[in-house]
Amino acid sequence: MSKASTLEEKKEKILDLAAAALTQHGAIGFRFSDLAKQAGCSNTTLYKIFSSKEDLLVELFTLNMKHANTLVEQALELQEVSLRSRLLLAYLIEPCWSVTNQNTTIWINFIANHNSLVHQANGDKIQTLRATLRRNSSLLNAAWQQAVTSGELISDIESAFNVQKRIVMAQRGAISLMNNYFMQEEESFNLSGLHDNIANQMAQLSWSPDVVETPVELLLERHFTELHQTLFCDESVG
Repeated sequence: MSKASTLEEKKEKILDLAAAALTQHGAIGFRFSDLAKQAGCSNTTLYKIFSSKEDLLVELFTLNMKHANTLVEQALELQEVSLRSRLLLAYLIEPCWSVTNQNTTIWINFIANHNSLVHQANGDKIQTLRATLRRNSSLLNAAWQQAVTSGELISDIESAFNVQKRIVMAQRGAISLMNNYFMQEEESFNLSGLHDNIANQMAQLSWSPDVVETPVELLLERHFTELHQTLFCDESVG
């Protein structure tokens, strides 16, 4: 086995260990220096793979956002489903992923609340993170544009993008609240509430009367089984 392959395997192991440590201890309690021993490597090898805790955190967040983007892309590419239904599903995918992978939200909040991290992390990793976040926006923007072009959405694209801004604000707020220890028992902060909020925002636009809506729960059950089983066994969102 080549040296490069060995380092890549160590990297994957360190990322898995770091994700587990973040979930258990949080971003503040998580100790970068503990990972070498847990991964069975030297500190020298650890720092060769990740030069700092900040680099590791940014890469973890980026990997999870890339996975979320893949799920969003899959939702938007569903065949024989209206774009209105696909968009609603796409906006719920990331919160669903966040709830089932709570450490994702820890990383989001940690990065958002520690501006110094952006300056301490490797510049290339920060650029990759920014590109990943822009990818999420571009996927959704393209879907809105397609809805207008196809005639499914009668409202103009400017109106659609204004609604999208409000949806994203609700989505981001819900992700934080649903993973907030002190808010988890509040009935208003759940996926059903977010679903209704997004659906109501989209209903403010004019859609073609020929548009057929498919319940989000049904789409999740058919195409995103893991998320459906984890989140909606006992609760309907559509």
